[in-house]
Amino acid sequence: MYLVVGLGNPGPRYSLTRHNAGFIFLDFLAEGLSAKFQEKRSYEALYTEVEFAGTRLCLLKPQTFMNLSGRSVAAVLRNTEITPDKILVFHDEVEIPAGDLRIKMGGGDAGHNGLKSIRDSIGTGDFYRFRMGVGRPSNPQMDLAAYVLERYAKSEQELLMSQLENAEACLEIFINEGLQKAQMKAST
Repeated sequence: MYLVVGLGNPGPRYSLTRHNAGFIFLDFLAEGLSAKFQEKRSYEALYTEVEFAGTRLCLLKPQTFMNLSGRSVAAVLRNTEITPDKILVFHDEVEIPAGDLRIKMGGGDAGHNGLKSIRDSIGTGDFYRFRMGVGRPSNPQMDLAAYVLERYAKSEQELLMSQLENAEACLEIFINEGLQKAQMKAST
């Protein structure tokens, strides 16, 4: 069993923003599996369980806002047998070109408050990161926070859909064949 965490901010104001790439992916995955998220107050999250690639996945969308996401992850770990090495976090990444995907185990938070919160809350950074590239603003003067809190432009919709499909394929490969094969698929 894996805990699949999508990072984002709750509420319509943040819906379909670049910073909500993790939420967007979990919604995409759940929809394809005809799963519905339910509020789980003890996790401070929207939550559902699904079967995917022959494996049970717990899908978690923390509703605490990005910088407190770790509270939800820690609550799941306290109430299940899931360990940090079974956590897969899907999140936006400005250092990766828009539409690209990179996967790694562990590492720092690179200024990402959601990752920092998870690391601080569970006491380790040794969990998997599915880094969904959103790129940097074309205008170097634009504030990075403002950029990631912008909604995806219509012109980016096709690229986003391709990224979501690739992320789903990489998740399946990760589950069935491991990290290295998933990394190879992600970079193609």
